[in-house]
Amino acid sequence: MPGGEFTCQTLKLEMELCAAIQSDLQHDRYLQSAYDNRWLSQINYFTVHHSVLKLEPDLHQLIFDKAAKDECFIYQTLLNDLLEQGYGVKLDKQLAFLTCLKIFDIGRPIFNKARPGYYGPKGSVVLHATINQLFDPQQGIPTEAFAPLSYEQYTYFVLIPYIACQLIADDQRFMDNQTCMLQQAFKVMVASADAGDALQGIDEEGKDERFDDILMKIMLKQPTALAPPSQQGKGSKKVRLMISYFSKSSL
Repeated sequence: MPGGEFTCQTLKLEMELCAAIQSDLQHDRYLQSAYDNRWLSQINYFTVHHSVLKLEPDLHQLIFDKAAKDECFIYQTLLNDLLEQGYGVKLDKQLAFLTCLKIFDIGRPIFNKARPGYYGPKGSVVLHATINQLFDPQQGIPTEAFAPLSYEQYTYFVLIPYIACQLIADDQRFMDNQTCMLQQAFKVMVASADAGDALQGIDEEGKDERFDDILMKIMLKQPTALAPPSQQGKGSKKVRLMISYFSKSSL
């Protein structure tokens, strides 16, 4: 009936309007939280990319030096969380459980500590892309230092949060003009992760052209040059595929 159809359309519009208002209110709450806690809400991801490039020596050690990995605070925290979640007392057994789990089955404590804080999903994608630029997995990355984790899993659970903590520590030192240890930055990272999800979310419809351009330059290993105009359409599709892979990977 026409009346019934009109009612359904009206209800749908009302629900969409309510969802939009709720989303705006949530965004405003997290924006206020970021302001109150002195978390970055406006982020230049070009600067982030270049900051990660400067960490190449540290990342090289974490990837290829087992002793450096074992001493890493982020890795130690991961092992402690695995132990608390009952994934075995022995180290090999803990990590073996982790390698078999899908990303949303790993438990909230581990999942939360893998997010890059207020840098959000955009930050995670940029960090991941920059790591792959420095250490191209297609060239073959030895896994002896972090086995039984795969390179992809090690990147997600250790390298990305490690870099995020380094970036946050630098932010805090700049804003407060005082030393910020990795452990302190780690607490900020975990506390600000929800704000990062809300304020630095990825537009999967491809409407965030500025961010897409930045990611494209990283992917092309040309961080100071724009992609040729004739390649923009093709490149945008590639960027969307890459974002989808990085943000939805089941590891």
